Amino acid sequence: FYATLAALSGHPAIKAVSPQAPVTDWFMGDDAHHNGALCLADAYRFGSSMYRERRGPSAKGLPALFSTKEDLYTYFRGRPISELNAFFGDSLKFWSRMMEHPDYDDFWKDRDPSVRMRNVSPAMLVVGGFYDAEDCYGAFRTYRMLRKLSPDNETYLAAGPWYHGGWTDRSYAMLAGSWFGEGSASHYLDNVEYPFFRHYLEGKGNPPAKVNVLPSAETVRSLNGAASWKGYIHLTSARRTLGQLAIVSRAVKAPLLKSLTMRLRRRLSLVGMQLWSSREMLIMVFMKIRNLPASGIL
Repeated sequence: FYATLAALSGHPAIKAVSPQAPVTDWFMGDDAHHNGALCLADAYRFGSSMYRERRGPSAKGLPALFSTKEDLYTYFRGRPISELNAFFGDSLKFWSRMMEHPDYDDFWKDRDPSVRMRNVSPAMLVVGGFYDAEDCYGAFRTYRMLRKLSPDNETYLAAGPWYHGGWTDRSYAMLAGSWFGEGSASHYLDNVEYPFFRHYLEGKGNPPAKVNVLPSAETVRSLNGAASWKGYIHLTSARRTLGQLAIVSRAVKAPLLKSLTMRLRRRLSLVGMQLWSSREMLIMVFMKIRNLPASGIL
């Protein structure tokens, strides 16, 4: 979010910016809500620190007002929102404002920086993780709006099977029991992020590919790791390498699978691999990569 706002400032000294898991629309997809549904556990716990007012810039975050050793599901179950609000009282003003705006109104729309991405001049490297529970939406939203509102901008995208911030962890190889291959973060840091800043800040070397994608195929180890990174000119060209779905008919009814697949095909040319809902997550999780023409996709 802060990196994005810096890019929008228009300061002539800013030559390259990398919004990583950037917050955009806090009602439709980032942190506080997903598709309009309040992410209570995350917003309440994370917000009890992040939503606190700061007197000025600081390198340290403020301590959280809320913490519990109790299982969060058990803690929140059966508690009315009025009781949760009363805990903060007037000490967390942004939380109170959130509770006053349960619908998608101007309070949320005015706070979305992505709709203001016109005439962005610094080169932009947008980074996101497919398994980022907080800000998967924001990365693809930022990329999409940059391409739409600043078509002449030098816009780059890097996306992989990472949790929130996993692209900075050189030891990252798996998430819970799902294997994603060794070296995915190292490849990104050494072959995407470093060349990007070296090129635009120092005028040295070549920039990375415009779109860098490490597909998610956690059940097929041969498709994972640094060697499986794909580079594209833009996300439209990436569509041609998206292959057939693994067998998921047992998990989803055939008509639903067909419907979701068609929706996926329509949206890939616009916003790439984006998390739209929990059911559509099945398509991302079970996606394989094969060199098939677009007509070969289910």
